[in-house]
Amino acid sequence: MCAGLSSRLKENKLLIKLNHETCVQRQVRLLRELGIKDVTVIVNSINGQDLMPTLPLDVNTMCAHTPHKNAFIELQGMLPYIPENDSCLILLGDVVCSKKALAFMLSCEGDFLVYGLEHGNPELIKKAAIFGRPEVFAIKIKKTHLKQAKVKIASIEPKDVTPEAQNEAEKAFYDWWNIPKQLNIPITRLEEALNIDFKDDIPIIKEWLKTIE
Repeated sequence: MCAGLSSRLKENKLLIKLNHETCVQRQVRLLRELGIKDVTVIVNSINGQDLMPTLPLDVNTMCAHTPHKNAFIELQGMLPYIPENDSCLILLGDVVCSKKALAFMLSCEGDFLVYGLEHGNPELIKKAAIFGRPEVFAIKIKKTHLKQAKVKIASIEPKDVTPEAQNEAEKAFYDWWNIPKQLNIPITRLEEALNIDFKDDIPIIKEWLKTIE
C-alpha cells in the first residue's frame, strides 16, 4: 500500500481518521478479517515515524526510497523487494474499499489483474467527473507470474501528467494507468471503492462507510 503526505490535504492520507480508525488501520483490519495474514505497509523516511506506531505489531513495513510523488514510479521502486514465494495484492493507500470489494479482488482468478474504473463511479461519489480520467485502485499478481510481471512493469517508461491535463490521451497514462495502458491489460471493474483526493472527500467517504458497515 503506497500513500503519504498529500500536497492538497497537507497531511498523511494513511493517517486520515475514517470514523473510529485510520485509513490504513481499516485496510489492515479488513484484510485480516478476510484471512490475509501477511500484510506489508509501504512507508518512506518522511511518513514512517508517524505511521509505524499506529500499525499492529505483526504488520510488516517496507521503506520506499524513491523521491517521487508519482505512485507508479514508487511502485517500480518497491517491486524488486516483493518476495516471489506467494501471490500478492498491491493496494493504493488512499483508496477506501468496502470489505466486499476486497473480497472480490482476492477471489478473482488470473495471472495479472488490474482493478479500477475507466470512467469513475458517480453512483458512489459525485466528484468522479472532476478529473475526467480513469482510476486504477489495485493490482493482483499470481505467484507463478510475479517474476514476469516485475520485469514488465519495470520496463515501462512512465508517462506522468497532472490530473488537470486536458488531453484525453495524456489523462490515460496518469499514475498506475500506465500499467493497463502500456501493457494492454484489461481493467477488472471494481465497485465500492473510493479514493481520497480532496478534503471534501473525507466526510463523503465517512457517510458512505456508515451505509455499508
